[in-house]
Amino acid sequence: MITSQNITQVRAFARQDGVFLSVLWIVGFLCTMLSVKMPIIAPIGDFAVIATPFFVAYRLKKFRDGALEGVISFRRGLLYTAETFFHAALILGIIQYLYFKFGDINGFLQQWNDSYTIIAKAYNLDKMQSQQLKEAISMMSPVAWASMFFILELFGALIASPIIAAIMSRQTAHKHIQNGNSENNNNSKNI
Repeated sequence: MITSQNITQVRAFARQDGVFLSVLWIVGFLCTMLSVKMPIIAPIGDFAVIATPFFVAYRLKKFRDGALEGVISFRRGLLYTAETFFHAALILGIIQYLYFKFGDINGFLQQWNDSYTIIAKAYNLDKMQSQQLKEAISMMSPVAWASMFFILELFGALIASPIIAAIMSRQTAHKHIQNGNSENNNNSKNI
């Protein structure tokens, strides 16, 4: 049974790990934005995206084994992963807003327009529809860009959170975790 104390504990760890995840995402975002000028750093942004579920699973494992003695339910794991993703997305959203407001986004907009040119060809859009699409993109505010990415990050979390929580849930602790905790308890009693 999950009590309010358990929820508070999960949220505290999730906030902390959300900050760690946001650092990974911020590095990936900045590398992606700067890859127009320095193409050599583009793979770092891709790595940040690929590493995200593994990073969250690793942090959930540390929480499960360190704070919960190796046992975590699916529901508690789902709360942890959802909160971790939410806090990371919130912090990244603020950074993205600041970047879109004050940073050099000309290269990003050019890449975005190039991708819409390809989409326009794929969907056989006429020149007028394609031009309207480009104008709509150029008129988006920094808040709109940051909000769009925030929603995409939350959508990714919606997909990844139950998967990570299901893989990392455990109803009984493994022996090495139980033995490790009992050894630590014996050592602390001897001190």
